Amino acid sequence: MHPLICAACGERADVPRVQEPGLLVCAACGHGEPFARLPLFCLTGPSGTGKSTVARLLTPRVADRVVVLEQDLLW
Repeated sequence: MHPLICAACGERADVPRVQEPGLLVCAACGHGEPFARLPLFCLTGPSGTGKSTVARLLTPRVADRVVVLEQDLLW
């Protein structure tokens, strides 16, 4: 699902229209589509400071609530 293209009518919006928290509404047809805006957490730091160790320990604790990606995928 693309947040700027309506799943019902296919109309494209320049800016998403949020009617209430968690609901995108198409300006053309009024179709409502639920969405979740979640926080983005990035684990960064210089080489050799323990990023991989922290990620390895943290991932099992949060894996059921977040999507874990290698940061290189965000470039």
